[in-house]
Amino acid sequence: MVSQTLSRRIRHKVCHFSRLSPVWYENGVNAHSEKLIEELRRASIRTPEQEARDAEAHARIKVLISSGEISADELARGVLRAVLKVHGHSTNVPGLGQLVRLPTWQDGLFTNADVSNFYCLNGFVDRTLYNELAKDAGIVHCSKLLRDLTAAGQLDLADPSMTGIVAQAWALGEPGSASCIGYSEWLKLFRLNGFTYLGQPAQRPNEPVTVYRGCRHEHRHGMSWSTEVGVAHRFATEGMSSRTLVTVYAARVEPDYLLAFIEEGNEEYEWVIDPTGLSDDNVSRIDNRHE
Repeated sequence: MVSQTLSRRIRHKVCHFSRLSPVWYENGVNAHSEKLIEELRRASIRTPEQEARDAEAHARIKVLISSGEISADELARGVLRAVLKVHGHSTNVPGLGQLVRLPTWQDGLFTNADVSNFYCLNGFVDRTLYNELAKDAGIVHCSKLLRDLTAAGQLDLADPSMTGIVAQAWALGEPGSASCIGYSEWLKLFRLNGFTYLGQPAQRPNEPVTVYRGCRHEHRHGMSWSTEVGVAHRFATEGMSSRTLVTVYAARVEPDYLLAFIEEGNEEYEWVIDPTGLSDDNVSRIDNRHE
């Protein structure tokens, strides 16, 4: 049906152009259109093998959902743990145990069943290979990939080719979520990767900077801050319930505790801060109200 509809649309446009330029129609558009239509027709035909694989996958999904191992929502959102349950290939790797991977992943990339660690069995990882591995792992899990490759000695964060790689993973991921590494692990990665400003190596400011953060009281010594108080107000209020105490804090941070400045076009103007440089001596509440 799709092929027939597309065919009619293309033929209509082809006929329109043919009235303007018969030669161009005969030698170009007509031949190209017929080729496109034929490719679409072939793509719409499923082989018995493909249909059998689809049926097997659907049956597996039904069993996994009914047993509670995964949920339909997780699968719809593409949660990696759920996708691996359905489409993953499991392998026993000597010294590492049972690991799993998707067939589309780069050769040598594996994770464990709960996606808490990643492994690359192909030796040293340069920036180009890391970028490919990160695409497979997904932005939510990039921090784990960085942590594990660094810990295994397969990726050198101090190498100039790796400049800004940690700040990039921080900006794209969900720091603080259950899918990311802990803040102490983030801190180690940032220190190994060196200070960056907008993704480039730079000298730290030569004087303290004033930054703002909107959060609950217990999170006032977190790592993510902004140069703009308006951004802090936005983070303080977004997603909060009417019973939540909304607080905006200001901090005066010494240069040694500045890890990276990030601006990805979302106007958050973010400073990533080493929490060891924050205390109630330099963090103060500037706004406090119920929303």
